[in-house]
Amino acid sequence: MRILLTIIGLMLTTLVFSQKLEVDGDIKISSSGETSPAPGTIRWTGTDILGWNGSKWISLTSGVAFEGDVTDIDGNLYRTIKIGTQEWMAENLRTTRYTNGEMISKVNNSTTWPNANYGAWCWYDTSSTYELPYGKLYNWYAVNDGRGLCPTGWHEPTDAEWTTLTDFLGGLSLAGGPMKAAGTAHWKTPNTGATNASGFSGLPGG
Repeated sequence: MRILLTIIGLMLTTLVFSQKLEVDGDIKISSSGETSPAPGTIRWTGTDILGWNGSKWISLTSGVAFEGDVTDIDGNLYRTIKIGTQEWMAENLRTTRYTNGEMISKVNNSTTWPNANYGAWCWYDTSSTYELPYGKLYNWYAVNDGRGLCPTGWHEPTDAEWTTLTDFLGGLSLAGGPMKAAGTAHWKTPNTGATNASGFSGLPGG
């Protein structure tokens, strides 16, 4: 534990953050879905180490401050981030149930999936190892189901909302770079133009 905290301390003093994470007291290491953790709580998302400053999660590797978080009906916790005037979930959905509590069919078979004419989810390449950080994949029938796929108070973005996002980031030809995670840990080399300036950290999830 002492080694981990030392590494985090080095990152905090090495990187320049737009917001500081100041801790008075013990640091709590947690992977739980609690919505109001103690200041200084640290959690791992599958791609990033986050620290809770008392009001927002802050990435300890990029310095991005997340607006907050939202929990789905299965209890999965997702970061949210503000880009322009919009607030977006910054992690892919992982729920197995609709908002009303009914199950979404699991069709983790590459032969059955293309022919499923009902709501269904699967993992990329049918492997549960992709659950974190990539989330699940849902077909159109699940997305378009009246029982609701997103957490309460959230919805699938409309075309107009996508346009608002891309316009804010410079237009369709430029918006990808600020949305994509930089480097080649997830994207194929050379991943040119990926700056993640928005803090969204977009991943190639299938």
